[in-house]
Amino acid sequence: MSGASRLALAALAALLPGGAAAHPLAPSLLELEVGEQRTQVTLKTPLQQPPEGPVEPILPPACTRVGPPLRSQQGTGAVLRFEIDCGRAALIGQRVGLARLSETGTTGLVRVTVAGVPVVRQVVNGARSTLVIPAQPSAVATVRSYLELGAEHILFGFDHLLFVAGLLLLIRSRRALVATITAFTLGHSLTLALAVFTQVRLPVRWIEVAIAASLVWLASEALAFRSGDARGAWRRPGGIAVGFGLLHGLGFAAALRNLGLPHADIPLALAAFNVGIELGQLAFVAGVLLVVAGVARIHAWPRLAPTAAAYLIGILGVYWMLERALPG
Repeated sequence: MSGASRLALAALAALLPGGAAAHPLAPSLLELEVGEQRTQVTLKTPLQQPPEGPVEPILPPACTRVGPPLRSQQGTGAVLRFEIDCGRAALIGQRVGLARLSETGTTGLVRVTVAGVPVVRQVVNGARSTLVIPAQPSAVATVRSYLELGAEHILFGFDHLLFVAGLLLLIRSRRALVATITAFTLGHSLTLALAVFTQVRLPVRWIEVAIAASLVWLASEALAFRSGDARGAWRRPGGIAVGFGLLHGLGFAAALRNLGLPHADIPLALAAFNVGIELGQLAFVAGVLLVVAGVARIHAWPRLAPTAAAYLIGILGVYWMLERALPG
């Protein structure tokens, strides 16, 4: 990669969004467990609510709510549970979904089980906020839903994207770029599978703190590289990527556990979610390189651009560390 390209890449990294939180609007989950007489409704939404108002469930008008709702907190999400009475047959063929997705710019997952058997798992968004409950589940719908969820999680996970952008500051060739991205994918794939298929559980809060700390470390390495300090990290970006990919995979696993996995299709859903992450990551890298190639033809970037980008990544890492570590 040429010097001009690295400078443009650094400037692009500096322009990445960095709001108050790395995952400002996480996906919501609407789960319907249809029984003989009543249906248990569970709505999980992020604690941080958008100004447009909270996402709400869309249910058939013939269904009536039974008893008071129960509210609780689960990790970084708010949980609302209540029962409705509409009978098992009344829900088949009816539309359910989530309201206010268009206004909030978020997506959600709708999961429906009938007598304990999953029949639908589908992503909904502002353009398609409802779905029809079918009588039988669809493997195609499962793959599509978890592909979308994986791609969305990486593309809206600005801390993960900043880490990838920071890695690019240490890369000197296209071959090393391919090896680094592959290594990062390998790392988070391993921990995703480990977290799903075993009982390995770590506190989500401290996983997020550690992910932010990885940005601080990477920024310091990039600054050392620019100043000529021979730390050697730039010589082994693949090893660094696979190591921190293991850490970032724990963050992906936490998000996946919040949304849930279909019991009958766990390998399929996990593979689709991981492929979605990889596709989103590759789209981000391709977009960066396209912008780099275009901008480098028009204007030369200032020499301080890589240093400024590294400082920005480090500052955001410190900010997210404190935000996630401090109570409240």
